[in-house]
Amino acid sequence: MQKIIGISLLITSLNLSIASPLIAQSKNDYPVVSSAEVYPDIKQIWSKIVQIKDPYEGDYLAIFDRNDIQFNPTLSNQVISVWTRQKVNFVLRYEETIIRLYLKLGDHLFILEGKNNVFEINDELAMELANALSNKRVTIRLVLDNGIKINSDIGEETVKAWNVLYQIPKSSKAF
Repeated sequence: MQKIIGISLLITSLNLSIASPLIAQSKNDYPVVSSAEVYPDIKQIWSKIVQIKDPYEGDYLAIFDRNDIQFNPTLSNQVISVWTRQKVNFVLRYEETIIRLYLKLGDHLFILEGKNNVFEINDELAMELANALSNKRVTIRLVLDNGIKINSDIGEETVKAWNVLYQIPKSSKAF
């Protein structure tokens, strides 16, 4: 079964900086981080639900994921993603824009159209993410605006965290 979902995106660069990401514990025992900014070699809490305290977007829950890929035979690269209840934002080392995301969960193939590397998570997809098999990696395909396709994984620990994050109602602050 194939699902096509239109999405809006936000361009994010890997050249952003951040101080120590952990600043406290939330009242729900999620680690609190100071921002959703990411860059290579960031000391971040990976594959766990965190509460982001962002001065511009407010407080919200998120999961940071990263996977190494071989984008170019001479360069090492990472796909970094930040999953929230409303959207997922992907970051690559290069300035290229991701326009499409293929995400296969069980028998369902979701094809998300995005803009500037950000893809909306609708209720149907959130339900599938909440019920994803937590003992398996999920393979995704990113399609860049120049036509290049990048296959990457979402790690088992991130999939386990999805099982919690996407059970939370979209309108809930959950803090």
